[in-house]
Amino acid sequence: MDILLREAAYQFPGGIDLPAMKEMSTNDRIRTMPIPSQLILPLKQHAGIIAKPIVNTGDYVLKGQLLAELQGQISANIHAPTSGHIVSIGPYPVPHASTQVSNCIRLIPDGNDVWIERPVTARHYQTLSNEEIISIIRDYGIVGLGGAVFPTEAKVKTSSNNINALIINGAECEPYISCDDMLMREYGDDIIEGIKILLQLTGAPRCIFAIENNKPSAISIIREALRDAADLRIELFSLPSLYPQGGEKQLLQSLTNEEIPTNQLPIDLGYLMLNVGTVKAIRDAILEDQPLISRVVTVTGDAVKHPQNVMALIGTPLIELIEFCGGYKNNSLKAHQLIMGGPLMGISLISDAVPVVKAMNCVLVASPKDTQPELEPKACIRCGECSQVCPASLLPQQLYWYSKAKNFIEAERFNLSACIECGACDYVCPSHIPLVQYFRHAKGEIKQRQEQKIASDIARQRFEFREQRLEKIAAERAAKLAAKKSNMQNKAQTKKSAIDEIMQRAKNKKNTEEN
Repeated sequence: MDILLREAAYQFPGGIDLPAMKEMSTNDRIRTMPIPSQLILPLKQHAGIIAKPIVNTGDYVLKGQLLAELQGQISANIHAPTSGHIVSIGPYPVPHASTQVSNCIRLIPDGNDVWIERPVTARHYQTLSNEEIISIIRDYGIVGLGGAVFPTEAKVKTSSNNINALIINGAECEPYISCDDMLMREYGDDIIEGIKILLQLTGAPRCIFAIENNKPSAISIIREALRDAADLRIELFSLPSLYPQGGEKQLLQSLTNEEIPTNQLPIDLGYLMLNVGTVKAIRDAILEDQPLISRVVTVTGDAVKHPQNVMALIGTPLIELIEFCGGYKNNSLKAHQLIMGGPLMGISLISDAVPVVKAMNCVLVASPKDTQPELEPKACIRCGECSQVCPASLLPQQLYWYSKAKNFIEAERFNLSACIECGACDYVCPSHIPLVQYFRHAKGEIKQRQEQKIASDIARQRFEFREQRLEKIAAERAAKLAAKKSNMQNKAQTKKSAIDEIMQRAKNKKNTEEN
């Protein structure tokens, strides 16, 4: 069966054409890294509530064993990537923009890589109910591997049997990152199998598989896998290589010409969008009983000796991952030159001691800063280039002025919350103004004020409730006292009346006797 490759008919506003810089990490196959000397497993590797450890220091654990369980509706389980001993549970440096340390489980592998007991016979997804599939996705700690790490169980649960189409995001638009590209090249059949599981789960009538056109090998392999699968529900689309094509709102607009309103998601319009890595992880959980304990990480940049894509265990120290890729070209390279993610949306890492986490799609090993000095910001010249490239059709220049002046009311009026922080405005700004930094700071301030207002409102409501309760208690006491006083007065009156009656009788009797 011939598989038609369709071209996306629409385009989101703005965007920039960037050098891909992916060739350096796609010349070899994905290499599997050996078990490292230790594994550092943060209890929060997902959006939502931190997981709760269910093991103790000194415990011996097996590969795939549950180490920390999810809490609440939005959370995710953490599993042992290999067998070994738990040596500590406590603060450790982690790769996260908002914090330097977080509670982690530290595991020393025994080198035996012994699995927990698993089913002997293969599982067939066609025989599973939706509830069973969702339960496996939840129990096995599957989260979105495109960067947001939102718990996948919560995402598919809300969309089950209520979507127009399933969209598979294979765009991978940011420079240097190539883990999804290599995943599609080497695991095309597995990804298609994962799509079939999701089509059964959601009841979606169609699936749109979208890949940027700068990945011809991936497109060819996925097309061949679709030919073998012979499933007419799955359509393959090629997209122009334009940053940030991989953003969910931009991708949906390129494919369907539908715009997602501010503060809404694709699912609100009837589309379930998942990254290719997430689809592969779902397939492995359902068919191979494998929790999310490893992922493909792109290790790249001009300061690492052998850029490549590596299948690494979650928790692997970054220094060991880099050494597996030949190490630093310059031994004096410092950790602050490491970036998790790409050059536009990535975050700087505090140390190469931090571990690989579920959100780590790429480690960019940059050149020393003294060879790439940061340009000093200059005054805004109102050129408008930032507005032309903004994929959310915002006015970054205005947002910059309001954010800098801390005029958050006007910043919100100009839809600051719609900013996806892609960095396109930073990239084209001739004055080298760090616009996204201002926007992030303003968002943080607004969020903090909103939280303070909520806390203040709650405190005010509690105070008012307390006052009302005290007034009610006082009123009830007054009513009881009034009732008691009235009762006492009634009793006294009754008693006086009785005495008066007795006295009157006595007086009447005396008068009668005298007469």
